[in-house]
Amino acid sequence: MSMPDSHVTVLETTYTQTHVDAARYATDDFNPFHDKRRWQRIAGNPFAGPLVLGFQQAALLEDAVRRHRLAHDEAPVLHRHRLAYSNYQLSFAGAVLPGQRVEAQVRGSRLEPGDNPQLSNRLLLRADGVPVVLGFKRESAAPLLTMRAPPGAAAASDRSFLPDGRTFLKRKFVMTGNGKTFLLGAGVEASDYIDEIDGRVGFPELFPLSYLSCALLERGLHQGHDFAAAPLVYAAHRYSVNRLRMAGVTSNAPLNLLVGEPSIAGEGLALRHTYPCQIVLRDGAVLASAEMVLAPLSVLRGNS
Repeated sequence: MSMPDSHVTVLETTYTQTHVDAARYATDDFNPFHDKRRWQRIAGNPFAGPLVLGFQQAALLEDAVRRHRLAHDEAPVLHRHRLAYSNYQLSFAGAVLPGQRVEAQVRGSRLEPGDNPQLSNRLLLRADGVPVVLGFKRESAAPLLTMRAPPGAAAASDRSFLPDGRTFLKRKFVMTGNGKTFLLGAGVEASDYIDEIDGRVGFPELFPLSYLSCALLERGLHQGHDFAAAPLVYAAHRYSVNRLRMAGVTSNAPLNLLVGEPSIAGEGLALRHTYPCQIVLRDGAVLASAEMVLAPLSVLRGNS
């Protein structure tokens, strides 16, 4: 059923290359698509410049949802239905370049009762009026992605494969400076999340998730992938985040980023590589699970 008020929340911003650099430096994302010196070296690159990070766009959408929840006093709904998980389903229909006018839109909330009640919102992000990201944010009582991780992640060495031989580990540490820089890059007011004078340090959900791009790239480096000759682009992101554990993440907390073996499905324009990912905390608890769906650029351009 729809909530009483179907108001639409809209945020607008314009990214510059400095915003892109801030976000990628904060998260160690070295994808050449975002690099002002390397983007022209990408084989068959159809884009006219460096691209805004997918996680920058997702973070702007997350902040629009936060503002929507506050404006409509929806915290009691989350509490009453014990909606302890945040779930995102995002499809990338295009790219965002610096200089484009970006609009993040959150549609009115819809409460879906049942065995796993959910509070859901449609999400849309436009660049110069053209839809580039479409999807949903769903708060749920149970995660929509599996929250089980292989054992031993916390004890494994950084940049190594776990004993299963399939799961790559990249370890990062949460830092308030990096969190604020990431929010700056995303076009989000950092002091809404982190303000030391007011004693408020709460990281947005997309900040730890944004490190998964770095983990994917590190896995590719480890396996000798040539990012310029065989570029991949995001087709979709799916995340489930434990909101209660997210609230307990503090500065200097280690994040064990796990990237599994991809499943490859489809053919032609439908060819997709789906990487199962998880973020595991120091005590072995799963903070988030994700499915990162990539497509070869050559396939999207019809050159396969």
